[in-house]
Amino acid sequence: MHDDYVDESTHRRGRPTVAAAEGPERAIAVGDYYFAKATRLIAQIGNGGVTSALAAALESVCASQIDDVAMRGSYPGDRDSYMRVIRGKTASLFAAACESGALLSGAAPDVVQALGRFGDLLGTAFQMADDMVDFSPSSGKPVGLDIRQRVLSLPLIYAAEDRVVGPEVRRLLAGALGDAEVGRVAELVTSSGALPRVRQEAQHLVDAAVRELEAVELDGLRPTLVGLARAAVDRIS
Repeated sequence: MHDDYVDESTHRRGRPTVAAAEGPERAIAVGDYYFAKATRLIAQIGNGGVTSALAAALESVCASQIDDVAMRGSYPGDRDSYMRVIRGKTASLFAAACESGALLSGAAPDVVQALGRFGDLLGTAFQMADDMVDFSPSSGKPVGLDIRQRVLSLPLIYAAEDRVVGPEVRRLLAGALGDAEVGRVAELVTSSGALPRVRQEAQHLVDAAVRELEAVELDGLRPTLVGLARAAVDRIS
């Protein structure tokens, strides 16, 4: 909810965001409420390792959101900055969730660490796939919404670096982004080969995540986790 408000997003998964439907004040208040409720539920678990992992992840999410907003002045940014932000905002939460599940099951330290690495890689791949969704007409939100809101996006970064379309992409992004400009940037990104490049990169990360599961005992859960990982990049919304 906070993220939708900061990004001025009107839709998520095909439905109006709370900020769009109820106003920013309510969105912030409801988001704060769920943060507080989550903190209480985590404390009730009574597992110090889980509390520490999730608290660190929440701190990372907030710090990286600050960096994300600050970097919009140099939009579209570069790959290193992008990776730093998404690992802090998305991958850290995936890693903490995977580590927490392992801790609560009483798993050995090597399993906890392997699942943490699995979550980090999976979260990074998931965010890359989410960037590609912005260019899909089946996503449930207007195509190019991330462009209009100047959200960090790896396909856009790669298109801006392209020798052929890059100069026009950078020129358009430097000015006002009306419907025509957003549509043209989306066309250029699609024609540049940036989307297949990002998809391949995300798939390689998923492959690396799956390899983290091969050396540890998971009591029959490996096929489920592998299926979840593969689904992270094979989606349209």
